[in-house]
Amino acid sequence: MSITKKEIGMYRTLFAVVVVGLIAADTSWAARHDVDESSNPKANQTYVDEASAPDEPLTLWYRKPATRWETEALPVGNGRLAAMVFGGVNNERIQLNEETVWDGVPTDYNNPEALKALPEVRRLLFDGKNAEATRLAGKTMMGRPMKIKSYQTLGDIHLDFPDTDEVSSYRRDLDLTTAINRTQYTVDGIEYTREVYVSAPDQVIVIHLAASQPGKINFTARLARENASARSASDNRLVLQGKLGVDYEAQLRPVIHGGSVTSANGELKVSGADDVTLLVVAATSYNSATDISGNATARCDKYLQSISNKSYEDLRAAHVADYQTLFNRVQLDLGTTDAVSKPTDQRLRDIKKGKHDPQFETLYFQFGRYLLISSSRPGYRPASPRWL
Repeated sequence: MSITKKEIGMYRTLFAVVVVGLIAADTSWAARHDVDESSNPKANQTYVDEASAPDEPLTLWYRKPATRWETEALPVGNGRLAAMVFGGVNNERIQLNEETVWDGVPTDYNNPEALKALPEVRRLLFDGKNAEATRLAGKTMMGRPMKIKSYQTLGDIHLDFPDTDEVSSYRRDLDLTTAINRTQYTVDGIEYTREVYVSAPDQVIVIHLAASQPGKINFTARLARENASARSASDNRLVLQGKLGVDYEAQLRPVIHGGSVTSANGELKVSGADDVTLLVVAATSYNSATDISGNATARCDKYLQSISNKSYEDLRAAHVADYQTLFNRVQLDLGTTDAVSKPTDQRLRDIKKGKHDPQFETLYFQFGRYLLISSSRPGYRPASPRWL
């Protein structure tokens, strides 16, 4: 079948009309906001005794904390919940997402003029008047309003640790084979380790803090978001609540071994603990695009209740097993070089200079798979241009 130039022009115009609609509907176009980097961790300590590469080659890893959200923080997610982890030393920011934190309300976007205008748009297209057809379609066939309200971030967890000026053997990494983010470093002879992952089976963000000696975990924690309220609740929980189009809520519950924990005025304080697990759940009132009458608090309570008797080890094992049923479906081996012993950012700089690093291509391929697994699961919203 042959296609005339006139038909090609018509199809291009139809494509342009569709793109206009998509751009108008895309949440990233609907409400652009500059990323607030003011609360990000600093990487101004002295870093000594460089950490070695992790054993698992399918790992993104770095020798300093992230200081920029988009290009340096590491993502974890389960298709509904997600977090961006910076790996700070004196303070840590973990930015939280929940897929239905939406600034909109149920709205009928149908344009009553669209059907009436369709014959004329078609006529203009077949007459080769593509520009006129595009203008008419833009005026009469787009949704009303053309722009929709945007998806927004859920909030942040801020962890503040005792200040230190010198850090040794620092490494933060993201193991693509387990979907676990890990930050580890040594201060005054004590090795500190944090793990962060988002469990699909248990619908919880898990943050685990440990040290190489007992009684050495000390920090304060708080939840924060602009135009939201944060408070302390029973069981030393922290609760973040707010309203956009939907009601949204996050709850953080600590599980500690050794030491003490208190929660007051929206701040959690842990002193002298052996290890700590922070369980973070979140939900909104969103049921569907036409129904936002759900109960965010009841949903959060249910998530926490369902894991109340599960240990950190149980949660971790279930998370890894579930994730690996998807990730382990595909293996790729393009060969390797000594470059795998270098941090990921250094490898990328070397590649830009022309260095040969075939394993980086494997890492890049598997990172793409990791992002899709972590941003979309059956039963939840599809993956989109923003990270979740």
